[in-house]
Amino acid sequence: MTLRMNSLHIRILTVTMTCALALMVGAHADDEARSTAVQKLVDAGEIRRAAEEASAWALDDPGDIEALRACADLAPRAGLLRAAEDALRSLLFFEPNVPDTLVELGDVFAAQGRYEEARERYQEAIHLNDSFIPAFVGVARLERHTSDVPADVLSAAEVAVSVGVGSVGAVTALAVAKSDAGHREQALELFRKALALD
Repeated sequence: MTLRMNSLHIRILTVTMTCALALMVGAHADDEARSTAVQKLVDAGEIRRAAEEASAWALDDPGDIEALRACADLAPRAGLLRAAEDALRSLLFFEPNVPDTLVELGDVFAAQGRYEEARERYQEAIHLNDSFIPAFVGVARLERHTSDVPADVLSAAEVAVSVGVGSVGAVTALAVAKSDAGHREQALELFRKALALD
């Protein structure tokens, strides 16, 4: 009797594993097809349609990191900020404490005018990596939208440049701050430097 039960258990286990493997292979093929479809739309310059396809893919398979990343990358470019926010929040759930993702979410919040939430995400990224240039650039851009004091905007941009001397984003943020403060010649020189960097 024991031998028959073990044999039955082995058959059940074999069938279960075969079914699971078939589902995984099928899911991988579906992911590959969707990824290819999104990439073809991007290559054709149809960013809005690519973002919509990536967003639908992320909704259909909310735990798929590739789908979430595609949506997070494309949705902001197409102005689909809510879809981008959802994808980035999901990415942070599955892969917490990633400074890049925090900054991207901060950028999405800033684009929606949710400046305090944006500032919190940038600060989280800085807390995780105190030399993470995109977070300092985000703070500098944010100051421009939230502060009426040109010196504060200038200070935030100068901090960004001190962290990332060769960063196009930091140099550009400082150029904009200098321009806003009325230092046109310095701003022009910084814009030239940014162009030389990239």
